[in-house]
Amino acid sequence: MDKFQLSKVFQLSKLATKADIEEIKRRQEEIERGQEKILSQMEASPPPPQEVNNNNPLPNLPIKNWYNTEEVAQARNVSFKTVERWCRQERLLEVEKTPSRTWKISRESLVYLDQEGLLPEQDAYHYQR
Repeated sequence: MDKFQLSKVFQLSKLATKADIEEIKRRQEEIERGQEKILSQMEASPPPPQEVNNNNPLPNLPIKNWYNTEEVAQARNVSFKTVERWCRQERLLEVEKTPSRTWKISRESLVYLDQEGLLPEQDAYHYQR
């Protein structure tokens, strides 16, 4: 507290009557009892269950909606060229080619890859556009 605040407190303490001070003490004790009651209830209740996040297809990377080929390759222990080939051949569920001609792979696509594997290979004609 600075000097101004201290002088205000001192002035108020002079103005406060004994009844006011008793009322403040009573309210403070009531608040403390309420806090103790809440704390005892918190201690008695079981802890909330830990959420298990099985929706992160790349546990060593942060959760986000889209991953680049390097991130996917590193997490899957394959080369980024392999991931680019999967994207080009449409073996992954949901991919996008960016204006800078790189690939983005969706989180849903990687979850599907974990659960079901790659999509079936299409014939060569399908890839020539």
